[in-house]
Amino acid sequence: MIPTAAEKRMDKSLDKKYSLVLEREKQFVKRVVYIMRAHTQPPWWHMLIPFRFLFEHMARKRDVRAFSATHLYLKQIALSAARWDVEPGDPAASGRQMQARLRDYWLHMQTVKSGEIYEYLSEWMELLRSHYHRLLKASGKNYQTLLQNAYPSSEYRDFLSRLTDLERKIDRSLLLVQGKTDTISAFIQNKQNAFAKVRERELRETHKNIDQ
Repeated sequence: MIPTAAEKRMDKSLDKKYSLVLEREKQFVKRVVYIMRAHTQPPWWHMLIPFRFLFEHMARKRDVRAFSATHLYLKQIALSAARWDVEPGDPAASGRQMQARLRDYWLHMQTVKSGEIYEYLSEWMELLRSHYHRLLKASGKNYQTLLQNAYPSSEYRDFLSRLTDLERKIDRSLLLVQGKTDTISAFIQNKQNAFAKVRERELRETHKNIDQ
């Protein structure tokens, strides 16, 4: 069946919104990494390296790639599922596909095995899928307007609160599995602080006050 002109316009609009959301999530990863590195004391021997700024630049790029391989990868799975929900697709089928991709990631890429972490992670992705669905259904030519039109009132802050709560549950479970060492605890605290700062910045960047 040949797509109609209206269907083609819908596909292009959805492609654009998908790209806007994905680009914002990539920015989120970069901002988190930069903040975490800014609050991490470098080893003393870094001071001995000539052209240290090049070393720092390469280290940041490495950290962004590492973070993208986990955090961004899972978000992109949820975003793809939301797109299939909107196109229109079969929400039940896209949900099963998302869970199948999560299981594949869990079996082949995740080194820490915990049923509790997996359940929290699954819930986290379902929450993101619902969030992305709202963004992809909203009207707007940039990310800020998509966000404003998708979340009236204080609903966006409520979403972020639920997302943060799940992330903290995952971190607490991780500490129980791996052991609460000073290094792991410091890393998790640094990450949580960076998440909070980046999300508060996103709220400030939104042109209108979505809390009203």
